[in-house]
Amino acid sequence: MTGIVDIDSDLTHNKLKQNIFISQNFITIDNTVRRPPTGYLEPFRVTWKGLSYKVNDNKRTILNNVSGSFQSGQIMAIMGPSGSGKSSLLSCICGYSKTGLSGAITISTKRKVKFAFIAQDNYLLNKLSTREALVFASKLKNKSYADHSMIAKNVMEKLSITKCADNMPNRCSGGQLKRLSIALELVSRPNILILDEPTSGLDSVTTWQLINTLKDLTQQLEPVAIVLTIHQPSAKLISLFDIVYLLSFDGQCIYNSSPYKMLKMFADNGLKCPDFTNPSDFALEVSTGEHGLAKVMMLSTVNKIDALDIEENDFHIRIKAQNNTFKQTYLLTIRSIVTVLRDPYFILMKITGYITCSVLIAAMYGEDSGILSGCVSDFNIGDGQNLMKKFTEIVADILENCVGIGFICVFGWIMSIFPVLLIFPQEMNVFLKEYGNGYYSAFAYFMSKALSDIPFQIVLPNLGSIPVYYLTGQYSADWWRIYTFALIFILISFNASAHGFLISAILPDNPLACAFIGLLSIIPMMLLSGLLISIEEIPFYFQYFCHINYWKYALEAVLLNIYGFGRCRPGRLNSTIDSLMTHISDEKLLEIYSVMSDKVNVDKLLKNMDSLMLGLSDQNYSVVLNRFKLTNFDYYFAFLMMTISIIALRLLDLKVVYS
Repeated sequence: MTGIVDIDSDLTHNKLKQNIFISQNFITIDNTVRRPPTGYLEPFRVTWKGLSYKVNDNKRTILNNVSGSFQSGQIMAIMGPSGSGKSSLLSCICGYSKTGLSGAITISTKRKVKFAFIAQDNYLLNKLSTREALVFASKLKNKSYADHSMIAKNVMEKLSITKCADNMPNRCSGGQLKRLSIALELVSRPNILILDEPTSGLDSVTTWQLINTLKDLTQQLEPVAIVLTIHQPSAKLISLFDIVYLLSFDGQCIYNSSPYKMLKMFADNGLKCPDFTNPSDFALEVSTGEHGLAKVMMLSTVNKIDALDIEENDFHIRIKAQNNTFKQTYLLTIRSIVTVLRDPYFILMKITGYITCSVLIAAMYGEDSGILSGCVSDFNIGDGQNLMKKFTEIVADILENCVGIGFICVFGWIMSIFPVLLIFPQEMNVFLKEYGNGYYSAFAYFMSKALSDIPFQIVLPNLGSIPVYYLTGQYSADWWRIYTFALIFILISFNASAHGFLISAILPDNPLACAFIGLLSIIPMMLLSGLLISIEEIPFYFQYFCHINYWKYALEAVLLNIYGFGRCRPGRLNSTIDSLMTHISDEKLLEIYSVMSDKVNVDKLLKNMDSLMLGLSDQNYSVVLNRFKLTNFDYYFAFLMMTISIIALRLLDLKVVYS
């Protein structure tokens, strides 16, 4: 993590935070650590003493009373078998692991010291070239007036990655990717560079080149202190390290000195390395207990005695942050938009999907689907011929139009949530790395994702909503209805995006689970929306969830937008079933009754028809609104609740990101 080490007399203030610094050119000198001129940080030492780290409520010990130190101008290699606590020790030194930690970590200088932590995996944005990634990193970590292009150029030359300056990560080799990960941290000129398994997955030649590059960083005018974990270096490679820190299988330190003295120290304690054996291989055999647990305990005791001579430094470590939230949000928003626009499938597939869906719905439902208003005039049954058939057909056509409009809303929801479910988990590891390394605050990242999403959620969804509105013949005599329909669609998209972000933030390591849970969540929301089943008929213990379901308010707003606000004009037919029946002669009614009485309960039919029309005593009221018990007030309330839902989901997103 990139940060500054400040002075504090109380170790409990070890807060993990970050800061930003200006990068400068690196100058390589000979192998001697010289006192830097004025303006450079004087040599320093970081010491840990009596450090223990336990997890699972202190039931499992990872590090067992270890002590050691590293200083500027040196490379320390932490070795040990898998599970010995190598990565945990790095996390403790950086401040990542604090719960269950005991002991003291101190530093010898009162000046500010910058950290940088580089994880084992290369978490990079796939749509930014090497040069662009470095320039963005410099802009985020350094002052605005710095020459970011020159900083990127100098770092690329230093790490020999100029050849891949314009390559995307998928066109870089493994060694180049590892160098790029290091370069991203070097733009801020850290004083302490901590790397977790930097040689993992690299061949021997690339590994040698990488360690030599790190060695150069310890010999520059302001030398860097480098601490890294490595599993099994070659005999040639181990000679490049200044200090080897060997951990045993049970988390104890059994060696802490120069690699040249390691075999002699083992031999002095009855552990002779066979001829032609790699010293690191033999050291791992010893650390795993292959040569006896008694030897491990003896080496650990010797090391603990030597550690008594290690003096604690005068200053404890406190890591602070100074974040320019506005600047970081702006840069992250630009970066996010650039990465989205460079995705060859994201924009094209969404545009194609919206247009294709709108054409299919228009073809299936026809251009007269939205003509029926649900007003009394739609139920003019003339002289009574085929009374029941006409009535049911009219009602079916109206409900069919409602379902069609609901379907395009569902499609818009899917198109808005699905990309978030797939893309965010891919970026989560990049966020964790950059946030931990002090590039920006969690709030700046969250705001940038929300802001960069706005243009796409405004433009793309309405490539489907507006064509469907016109092509299915929805009511457009009032010009404002088309714009508010588009606004409803946008609010649905914003809710879906925030909804997907929340699921992805909770399950960042499993994109498949994100996609499954995200798409499955539409089922309870549709069932509790009141479209498929009336809310009054839903069991009471589910009804409470209806009122926090943004889908319910979205569908209510859509129905009111199409059928509400005076679509049924005054002066039409009276609004009860009795007035409709007056157009049928008495003789025709007797004929209908006599023919149908043996087949259906005509009284019940007429009663149901009258119940359906009961809400039409107001001549400006549609039967659709009566069916869903909606008033014009519900329209404004639905907009309010959808907006509140977006805010609530985004706040939950932010809470999950911070956690």
